[in-house]
Amino acid sequence: MTAPNGAAAFAARERLLDAWVSRVLGAPHPRSFASDDASFRRYFRVTTSAKSFILMDAPPAQENSRPFVHLAAQLRALGLNTPAVFAIDLAAGFLLLEDFGTTTLFDALDSHAERVPVALDEAMDSLATMQRAGVPSSMHLPRYDETAVRRELSLFPEWFIGKHLGLAMATSNPAWVGACDFLVKRWLAMPAGVVHRDFHTRNLMFRPGKPLGIIDFQDACHGPVAYDVVSLVKDCYVVWDGAQSEVMLQGYYDKASLPRGYSLQAFREDVTLCGIQRHLKVAGIFSRLCHRDNKVRYLDDLPRVVAYLQDAIARFASLAPLAEWLPDESTLLEARRCAQLS
Repeated sequence: MTAPNGAAAFAARERLLDAWVSRVLGAPHPRSFASDDASFRRYFRVTTSAKSFILMDAPPAQENSRPFVHLAAQLRALGLNTPAVFAIDLAAGFLLLEDFGTTTLFDALDSHAERVPVALDEAMDSLATMQRAGVPSSMHLPRYDETAVRRELSLFPEWFIGKHLGLAMATSNPAWVGACDFLVKRWLAMPAGVVHRDFHTRNLMFRPGKPLGIIDFQDACHGPVAYDVVSLVKDCYVVWDGAQSEVMLQGYYDKASLPRGYSLQAFREDVTLCGIQRHLKVAGIFSRLCHRDNKVRYLDDLPRVVAYLQDAIARFASLAPLAEWLPDESTLLEARRCAQLS
């Protein structure tokens, strides 16, 4: 009986969504599916005779839209190009947003390859602008603290090692505990500022002749100033060549007004450490998206994430034991095949 009930609830929400759009825009307008993401949110495009909008459907039982609305305004005030919010119903979980178009920076790698270096420089400018502003008290940002870091790290043994690879990895293992302790200690000592938390090519909207649009910022927090840089420089969806990576790192470091005495060497090391924490987390998240949410496509990007980890972990003796839990490419391919069949 659960399937019919689920179908009925889905149909009822679809009717509510259409009715809300009709009230907000003054008449019914067709909507087309735009995208989903690694959450319960869905996005639709609604086009009138004069304008196009993005309709966000964020079921309130699973998604809290208040941070999105609040941070969209706060980040715009800092000079970042986040979407304008035209209409809100927080109780229902419906938002009508500015439409930044259909081309992400990831898409532009093929369609506008010659313009990508300039767009990446603009992305670093956006991050630098955000850091120069400090952390306004009006943002009410949560801390990217030890509890949050350890919670994210726990996704790796639970979902990547346990669920995806089908192996046993005790979180009490001394090597794992030692690695986590090392990462947390270094993390808490890093200079902190506003962190977008998922600043990569699929969350940057490419618009020729217009500023990059920045989306998916609702989980922003107060944490390491090196975190967003590595999210893009070591993007989970694309590998940049060494020269481009260097341009991004140096550009951000030069523009961001980082704390006095924060050397380029220390910054680079923090970028690498933030990348290790992020990619351990992402390996767990991509595995969870597959096995819990049936979004198998995220497994295509796991080999890239694991390769980043293998390279970065080798630079720190304290993290060397983590290497034994990183599978080779054939193991990842086999795990993906098994996930598709299950």
